[in-house]
Amino acid sequence: MGCGLPGWGDLVTRVLKATWKDRPDLGLLLLKDKNILAARYARQKAGAKFNRIVHEALYQDDVELSRCVWAIARSGVRQICTFNFDDLLVEALLTEGKECVVATPDEPFRTTHEGSTIYHPHGILPRLFREKELDGAKIIFSEDDYHNLYSDPYSWANIAQLSLLTSKSVLFIGLSMQDPNLRRLIDTARSRGFNNQHFAVFRDPTVKCSRTDLEEYRSLRKLIEIDMKSLGITTWFVDSHEKVAEIIERIAVDSKPSLSTNMA
Repeated sequence: MGCGLPGWGDLVTRVLKATWKDRPDLGLLLLKDKNILAARYARQKAGAKFNRIVHEALYQDDVELSRCVWAIARSGVRQICTFNFDDLLVEALLTEGKECVVATPDEPFRTTHEGSTIYHPHGILPRLFREKELDGAKIIFSEDDYHNLYSDPYSWANIAQLSLLTSKSVLFIGLSMQDPNLRRLIDTARSRGFNNQHFAVFRDPTVKCSRTDLEEYRSLRKLIEIDMKSLGITTWFVDSHEKVAEIIERIAVDSKPSLSTNMA
């Protein structure tokens, strides 16, 4: 979002408005429903044009690489897993003159190479594209997409994530950590004896809250810590999302081989 891309809620809103631009009242009605279910309606109506609609909604505004994206590109991290559809990390890495391989469910990729691997388990919609490539891309966007992902334990996306969770220490950034499939995979790894230490960055819920609400939000923060600890994840709280870039810059290992994994 720091690069000018929409958050998930805004992206779904844009897609629905574009899909039902001939019937805006219906689009607004659907927006009152759950986003993931409304996205299913949009996919069914748009048909083969759905990826183009999502692409246009995703890159609707001007895009500028953020400090956080540059920090990731310059960190030396070798394994990156992103659930976003954009290719901004690829752009940053290539601009820095660093080799990278993009791994998606659609195409084979090299597992051994000197540069970074960027995993896109939910698919990718590059800013610059060929129309046939865009139309044929598989993205996880609507309710039925998630159902298919959850129901197949041996899907490419699930195997890729399990591989990272069991072989690396993972830093989660920009995630709510509420995705049931991701939580299931973390639990699966731990239940099989893989006790890798992982970390997650959250915005501190007590920041800018009123004095009357402070105790309640302190309790919320404690619940987040307890929940993450149950998953084997150490929680880092920051005052603002801008602090995420500072964390990445501090732990950068650009001059050394990296064993850490960054999931954004």
